[in-house]
Parts: sequence; structure tokens; C-alpha cells
Amino acid sequence: MKNLCFLLLIIPFITSCFSEQSDDSAKKLKNLDFYQFFSFDLSKYDIPATIMLPDETVGIGTSFIPEVKHNDDDFLWEVNIGPSFVFLIEDYGDLKDLVNQQKAKLTDPKNSFYSIKFLVNEPDILIYERIIKDSEGKRPPTYHAYAQKKINGIYYEFKTTDSGNTKKVIECFEKSFRSIKEVSKK
Repeated sequence: MKNLCFLLLIIPFITSCFSEQSDDSAKKLKNLDFYQFFSFDLSKYDIPATIMLPDETVGIGTSFIPEVKHNDDDFLWEVNIGPSFVFLIEDYGDLKDLVNQQKAKLTDPKNSFYSIKFLVNEPDILIYERIIKDSEGKRPPTYHAYAQKKINGIYYEFKTTDSGNTKKVIECFEKSFRSIKEVSKK
């Protein structure tokens, strides 16, 4: 009986934690300013979603016409709108714990070549700073973005290239990855 009472008391607390997380994500998306961004439809590349991408006025070296590289029999897409704004999309089917797997990979002591600092650490998105250990400040940090999105029942990974970017560019990636919205199939 004690366990049942305890369980009944803790369930509303747990539920509120999860609803607060989704509320926080919705608030962050609502508060984002997409001035100097344009909507890009991924549907013609077999991903039923839209994403907001920075235009050429942002000042990060982007062009207005995105280039999408994808082979019909492949699960990988490369989206390129300039030398500093390239990202990859990969279809992971029903595998849904992509962000936690990426976080575990980044923090694995066996991969201790880099020092990782999470700037955004949420259930569906990671923004992190990566520094080569023992570089004694000789190399600047690189910034990376990683996200997972469920689109039409399929989980997709969205990530920046391994070479990384500047902090200003990663802020644009964060906005773009947060903006991904599923569109209904026609």
C-alpha cells in the first residue's frame, strides 16, 4: 500500500517534468526569429518536412539555392548552401534514441582526443563545443550541432560535418534544426 501511495504521488511530478520539457522546446521555437531565413521543402527529396535555412544576408557565406545530394537507394542526404553551411541527414527508421547515443559517443573516455562542452543538451538536439585536448590554446574550438526528428513515423539524424563550424554558424544551424516541421504527404 505504501508503494502504491508513493507511486500515485510521484506520477504527476514525472508527468509535469516531461510536459515542461516539451513546453520549453515549443517556447524556444516560438521565440526564434527567422528573419534572414527561408523555408526549404525537403519533400521532393523523399523527406516530408520543411526546414528554415539562412539566406545570403546572414553573413556566413550562404547562397540562396540549396544543393541536395542524394542517391535514390541511399539513406543519406547532404544539404549544402555554401562552404560553411553543409549538413547531413540520415534515415534511421525506428531507432529513436539517436541524441543519447551521440552524447554517449562524445563523452566516452575511450574517445578522449577531444574535450566536449555541451552548450545545448536537450532530448532532441545537442549543440557542443569541441576542443583538441592538450592543444594548449593553439587551436580554436569547433562547434557542432546534432538533432533527431521524427518525421512521418521515421527518425532522422541531422548533423553538421565533422570539421565543425564557428559559433555564429552553429547558432544558425540550431535555428534550422529547431525549425524542422513535418508536412502531410500528398
